[in-house]
Amino acid sequence: MSLTESKIMSNPVSCDDSVLLPVRSLVMNAIGNRTIAGFCEDAGLSVGYMSRLLNGKMKSTPSVRTLAKISCSSMGDDKQEVFKRLLDIYGHDIGVEEIQQEIRIAERTSEIIEEEREGAKAGKKSAIELKASVMGLMISNLMIKGVPLKSLNNFGPNETIDIGTEGYPFERLVIISGFCGNSTQATMAERDIMKQLLKCVSSQKDLPLYLILTEHKEVFDFVSDVVENSLEASAYVLLTNSNVTGFVEQKFFAAENVKAPFEFVDDANNI
Repeated sequence: MSLTESKIMSNPVSCDDSVLLPVRSLVMNAIGNRTIAGFCEDAGLSVGYMSRLLNGKMKSTPSVRTLAKISCSSMGDDKQEVFKRLLDIYGHDIGVEEIQQEIRIAERTSEIIEEEREGAKAGKKSAIELKASVMGLMISNLMIKGVPLKSLNNFGPNETIDIGTEGYPFERLVIISGFCGNSTQATMAERDIMKQLLKCVSSQKDLPLYLILTEHKEVFDFVSDVVENSLEASAYVLLTNSNVTGFVEQKFFAAENVKAPFEFVDDANNI
């Protein structure tokens, strides 16, 4: 629960109908056609807190800041009037200047929440596009080397690509993209890569050649360590440059002393 959501009092807040009914009416009008969860996300409040408020189970009175958040996330136009009515119901006596200041703070909070939401959407879209780019880079490299490729599954930029070949030691290649949208997601991406890889390995009788791609050095090092110490599989771990136009580092790990069939980086450090 946010620190602004309640103010501890010596006595619980009144939960009789004289408080509950007008509060519930104002809040439900503020929510409009959104879900309670959607409203809380817009307002920056917890769903549990809002549920207690609507059901008259509050043990402390809502703070001025919380009431401002509720009012400023209202679907109606007169947010200041909603705020004044809520202040009145809960016995908050503040001046006009403080009311306006709290409204401004709450409005800016809503703007920040929306900016973060839009940024997350853009980041996700960017990650998907770059994931597709890194997959495309690997396929282009294989085609340049003259490797005949045949898709063995339907795939998208978030999925493993399973490819068949002819005339090579490995008749199946599994490409796994470990690209993540920004460095704060790198740790999660490491685990996601391993989940995908382990799932593939555990389901195969004849192990294919795994090609694990990432744009982050920390992911590259982590995956290399896990493949080397935990998996009985032949796999490349490949690090792309920042604009996903080429590979700058590779490691090859062989099951049963298999020789690396391809070179993706001229000065690669093979193991």
